[in-house]
Amino acid sequence: MLSLKKKALACAVMGASLLAPGIVGQVAATPLTQTPDQDEHHTGFINTDKCDPVNDAKRHPWEQWITDEWDRYNGTNSFTNRTDRPIQYTLEVTEGVNESVKAMSSGNMWDVFLHGVKNKYGIVEVSQWSVGDKLGPVTVNPGETVRADYGVHMKSFIGRVRTCDQKTGLWRGEPYFGEYNGKGPSTRFVVWHKTTKEGEHRQQWAPVSGNSGDGGPASATIND
Repeated sequence: MLSLKKKALACAVMGASLLAPGIVGQVAATPLTQTPDQDEHHTGFINTDKCDPVNDAKRHPWEQWITDEWDRYNGTNSFTNRTDRPIQYTLEVTEGVNESVKAMSSGNMWDVFLHGVKNKYGIVEVSQWSVGDKLGPVTVNPGETVRADYGVHMKSFIGRVRTCDQKTGLWRGEPYFGEYNGKGPSTRFVVWHKTTKEGEHRQQWAPVSGNSGDGGPASATIND
């Protein structure tokens, strides 16, 4: 299920590489962006799914859901091209940020559960921006201002192992295996904002490949 929702989150200030004379560094305001949800959301477990007490008696399938997702902004910086020619702009991260999975469990199968949410929902154990990581370059025309907000897309999750109830013929939680809930990182991202000298503004949200390192070409999608 795909939906759009607005998020306004506070940012830390990061540094930028100035690649040509006439670029003026600025601190950007708190970002307000439209970010796509990546998964269907469930607030709790489903207890109405039917099962076959005979054929499913020995089966214990996982039930895993994303309950919410949001962008956690780690840094922002902007500059204005005050020259009379186009220039290339690259953002360089000057403070490292590390996001990792945090979870609670009443069971003893965490490794198996984590493997499941990795495969199904793209959650990773660690996602980070390191000092020296670069985003871009993007082309900035004369008089344009570009701002880059970057961070990590986060997801909260729940999970349990199910068993077929012999009396009701419905799937229910298996107490022996317990339940799991927590949150963790998935995709790194950058939101590029570009404002022309006439005041026209546009923005673009882009996923950044990998869980660490430079953003590479995928982070420079706002180029004209």
